[in-house]
Amino acid sequence: MIKVPNTEDLEDFDLRDYKVPQQEKYTDRRGFMYIVYDSLFPAYIKVGRTSDCFKRLVGYNSDRPYPTCKMLYISEMFEDINETERKILAYMYDNTPPTTLSKEWFEIKYKDNIIKIIEKAEKIEKETRAVENHLEEKLQDILKYYDELNNTELSDNELSFKDGIAYVLNELEITDGE
Repeated sequence: MIKVPNTEDLEDFDLRDYKVPQQEKYTDRRGFMYIVYDSLFPAYIKVGRTSDCFKRLVGYNSDRPYPTCKMLYISEMFEDINETERKILAYMYDNTPPTTLSKEWFEIKYKDNIIKIIEKAEKIEKETRAVENHLEEKLQDILKYYDELNNTELSDNELSFKDGIAYVLNELEITDGE
């Protein structure tokens, strides 16, 4: 127990000295979008993000004598759930009337639209990941080729700059006119 000093001694007492040091922030941004339905608010749904759907649902039901919330929808995992949620909610704020509950609650009639938006975000993330993986593979091929060139003695006439560019473009599957 910390003894709080008398008012005469308060000049030397600084409450900022009594703070638990903040730990390094957790950097894993993966997570899921979800839609929750609460039978206490049958006209509304809650849209949010979490890294643990079970814990999140338990949290919603923790202050009730019996569970009233259930998950209506859980997305596939997103790599950056914070950014995904921000974009989805921003779209919903711009395209639906506000509720009096909070910014993450929407009228249940928008459930199908919200699911379509989340599914579109899933599709975009998959396509983005596929492109990133393809580019990474091609980059590794180019770096391997570069290493092979560095380990091979070539005369200036055997490999021209133009040949090198043609190889890189070929590896990236880029052709004239594209």
